Amino acid sequence: MALTIYHNPKCSKSRKTLELLKAESIKPKIVLYIEEAPTSDDIIDIAKMLSLKVEDLIRQKDISSSQTKRIKCLDSISLAKWISINSFALQRPIVINYSIKKAVICRPPEKLYEILQ
Repeated sequence: MALTIYHNPKCSKSRKTLELLKAESIKPKIVLYIEEAPTSDDIIDIAKMLSLKVEDLIRQKDISSSQTKRIKCLDSISLAKWISINSFALQRPIVINYSIKKAVICRPPEKLYEILQ
């Protein structure tokens, strides 16, 4: 099973999700997305695998109200570029199962089990 986790070690939900993966003896590819930001194409692909709009990948409480106003008028491609540049605002943790081309935002961490096969 080819799994990837977009991980932030400072986030308790992200750490817990990683613990659950390890408890299942799964060694995912760990992407420290704040250090190695996903490309805008990655963002669009992740949104598709989550069956969400690109705007739903933004963690609203991590951005200011002025940023919210600015990004509301962006199309999906421009918004994906914005998220790539401002990767701190990406929802977390996101786990992707490439075997089935599905992803889940693990809030709560137990949502992970929705994509394990």
